[in-house]
Amino acid sequence: MTVDADGLLTSVLDLDASREVLVPGARGNLLQLHPTTPTTGTAWDIDRHYRRTHTDLTDAESVELIESGPLRATVRVIRSFGASRITQELTLAAGNRRLDIATEVDWQESEKVLKAAFPLDVHAQVSTAEIQFGHVGPCHPHQHQLGRGPVRDLRPPLAAGGRNPATGRRCSTTPPTATM
Repeated sequence: MTVDADGLLTSVLDLDASREVLVPGARGNLLQLHPTTPTTGTAWDIDRHYRRTHTDLTDAESVELIESGPLRATVRVIRSFGASRITQELTLAAGNRRLDIATEVDWQESEKVLKAAFPLDVHAQVSTAEIQFGHVGPCHPHQHQLGRGPVRDLRPPLAAGGRNPATGRRCSTTPPTATM
């Protein structure tokens, strides 16, 4: 994993597959602020068009290596915008295939939603992401965004017949690109 001066990921290597996971030239863990002024209903109704406009939060107050040892490394990134403040700790542990990102947000904004973007160069037929009380695995040929929670699983193409092995549902055999 490589973190730049803005506290963004510029490289994430999958050591087992010997390949870069991020899209070439892209940066991961890019926080994006989207306006969510609903056309109808309340602030909890997020219209599909919210994705058309966003502000990339690239300016960091501080980026600091707070732990560096043989078993674990942690980088702390602090960002402020509007009246809000975000503190993130990116931790990579020895022998672990996962990057842990602990995020603490002092949210003082209204009619806005925050997204952490990870432009991944990963092609998978089945994905599983956390939601509040379980997990969801989209099975749609045009599903390109996993915005419900941490991604738990990105699997290779489906079994014969184009069926999701977990649900038995028939899916498209065209692999979507998963981005978060």
